[in-house]
Amino acid sequence: MKINKLLTALSFSLLVSSTYGADTGPAYGIHTRSIKLESGILSKVDGIFFDGDTIGPLKRYQYNLRTFLIGIRGEDGKRHPQYTFEGNLYTMQQLSRLETTRGSNGELKNMLRQIRSDFETLSMEFRGVARGSKPFMATLVEESCARRGRLHNSILYIWAKTDEAEEEQLFDDHVHTIRDLEMFFTDLHNFLGDLMESCPKACRQFQEKVGKFNKIKGLLLELGLSTETQKEFLKQINHSLAKLKIDDINLTTVRKLFDEFNNEK
Repeated sequence: MKINKLLTALSFSLLVSSTYGADTGPAYGIHTRSIKLESGILSKVDGIFFDGDTIGPLKRYQYNLRTFLIGIRGEDGKRHPQYTFEGNLYTMQQLSRLETTRGSNGELKNMLRQIRSDFETLSMEFRGVARGSKPFMATLVEESCARRGRLHNSILYIWAKTDEAEEEQLFDDHVHTIRDLEMFFTDLHNFLGDLMESCPKACRQFQEKVGKFNKIKGLLLELGLSTETQKEFLKQINHSLAKLKIDDINLTTVRKLFDEFNNEK
C-alpha cells in the first residue's frame, strides 16, 4: 500500500531543522487535554491557513481516529468495538493488546491490513486540509511530540522529518504491527488536538460558522420544506456563511438563500 495514498490527510514531510532537549510531559496514550503550542509559525497561520473552514474537518478527522482506537460511539453513549476477529468484536486498542500476548500471526496481520485500508479510505476526505502545509506543519509536529515525551519513538515525528521521497519506505520500515499503527494514530490524534488548541482565531471562526449554520437550520423549518430538500440545501450553504453576519440572518435571508439554491440546481 502506497504511503502517499495512506498518509495524504496531513503532509509532514519537511525536514525539521530545529531540535528540542530531553522529553518532557505525558507519554504515549490518548490525551483529552490538549497542549497549546508556542511556535512563532502559529501567528502566521492561525485564522488564515488554519481557519474556520479547516477546524471542522480536523475535528472530524480526530474523532474518526478516536473511533479507530476505542470503538464506535453508540446511541447509548458508550464505545463499541467494530473489528471482527475470530468471531468476536474488538477495538484497535484491544487488538493491539491481543497481538502483544499472541504475537503478530497471519490473522492479525490481515487485521492490520484491513485497518490500514480503512484509514486510507478515511484520509481521502482530508487531502485538502493538508494542501500547502509542508512549510510549517513539521515544526508543529515536532513541538507537540517533544512536549508529550514522544520524540524518540513516534512514527509521526519520524515522518515529520523525513524527505517526501522516502515516506513510502519509512512507513513500510516502521509499521509492522497493529501496535505500531495504533501508536501512530494516537500521536496523530493528540497532535490534532494540540494544533486546534493552538489556533484560537480559527476556532472562533469555526464557532461563528456553526452559529450561523444552526440559525439558518432553525429558520429553515418555517419554510415547510421536505426533510430531503432541507438536507440538500444545508449541504450547499457553506460558501454563503462567510458573507453573512449572524445578526443579519432572518427568515427573509433564508428565503433568498433558498431561492438562489433552487436557481443553481
